[in-house]
Amino acid sequence: MEIAYLFHGHSRSWKSCYRNFFDNVYSQIPGDIFIHTWNTVNTNRGSYWNGWDDLTGKNLEESSKLADISGIHASYNPKILYIEQDKDPNVPIEYIKDHHFSRANLGVKNMLEGSRKIFEIARNYKKYDIYFSTRMDINYTEKFKVEELSKDHILCSNSRPDGIYDIWMAGPENYMDVKTKYYYFIDDYWYKKNYNEIFYESALKEYLIGDNKIPVSISNSKCEIVRIFGNSTFVK
Repeated sequence: MEIAYLFHGHSRSWKSCYRNFFDNVYSQIPGDIFIHTWNTVNTNRGSYWNGWDDLTGKNLEESSKLADISGIHASYNPKILYIEQDKDPNVPIEYIKDHHFSRANLGVKNMLEGSRKIFEIARNYKKYDIYFSTRMDINYTEKFKVEELSKDHILCSNSRPDGIYDIWMAGPENYMDVKTKYYYFIDDYWYKKNYNEIFYESALKEYLIGDNKIPVSISNSKCEIVRIFGNSTFVK
């Protein structure tokens, strides 16, 4: 089975996570690595852990540092490393009902943009059986269960009652093509709605499973998100 690992998003805590990626995932199923990231370590937007406020003080200073691109390249040895200038997401202002709360959520569109771009780069580089979309701030804490991978579904992590969690996902080209195209449809599924009352995962589930009939399975492999501020978030 030929696999492409598609890293996207800010580099954040990559130094704390990359060894376990290679020890627990890559060692189980080696493949080609492709990375899309931004030129800064982190976004300047907050999240649920700080009340959705924009970052200030030391947190903003840490987030605004330039990403260690040479270190990332040396550690991951990617086929392609695509770096872009960090930016505010392209979301029409008329979709925004609560400017203060929504600024962090709007950054999801940048995440989806990066995941789509690196998927297109990988599939144009070579055809793979499985495309594994992930992030550099995910710490895979145990050996990945390769037997869970299949061309018959998208495999994803889970920590929500919705039964779908967009931390990492893996599947064949046709399914991952649909998944990464969510970038073009998130306005209709989330931003145009009262998304302060709708989980991102619920909107994605409606798009993937409800409207596109993509079969999604939940992985039993354990991992955690390593935050650069605050505590880590366990996914399984």
